[in-house]
Amino acid sequence: MRCLAVCHTELVIRLLEAVLTPNAELDVLVESRALARRFEHSELPVSVADPTKVDSYVKAGLSPVTPVFVEDNGRKGLRKVLEALRGAGGTLIYVLGTSLGDVRRAEELRDDFPEVTTLTLAELTGPPLLTELGRSVTRQRVQQYQRYMADADRVLILTHNDPDPDAMASGLALRTIPIRTPWPAASRCAASCGARNRPR
Repeated sequence: MRCLAVCHTELVIRLLEAVLTPNAELDVLVESRALARRFEHSELPVSVADPTKVDSYVKAGLSPVTPVFVEDNGRKGLRKVLEALRGAGGTLIYVLGTSLGDVRRAEELRDDFPEVTTLTLAELTGPPLLTELGRSVTRQRVQQYQRYMADADRVLILTHNDPDPDAMASGLALRTIPIRTPWPAASRCAASCGARNRPR
């Protein structure tokens, strides 16, 4: 899994690196060249860009399933950063508050940014974080598939010829995605294993 961090302090970058990099790839975006220079001899990829610009995230390769950690340093630019992330297609956004006031401030933005989850530094270091990140990515992918199939009258799921149990289980799992969506044609989803077509 690849994660992106938008940070203002070395402490938060080091903390994210320690928590995430054993199980995920971490790219860091900073606004300060001086801060980026502290990581010149590190293996951690740190780039300098304006976090309030959509292009910064497009160049960083942001996708809807990329978890993004935004350090809230108390400045007024948090809303602009979140707007830029949304404009670049970001949907898994975590705001890291370094104090209780920062978390409250981020929660006030939730009306405008419902995709934002607030975290304290204590929650960041807890073991459930990686599990929750995995679940968030899975939920986002399911929602993405649901959007693709929302207007379809029928859906055909194909596996390779002579499917093994893994392929058949994957096809059956994929079949449940349109059924769980609120579109009326879900019951007409069709599945196919190998050369056989069976309406579901």
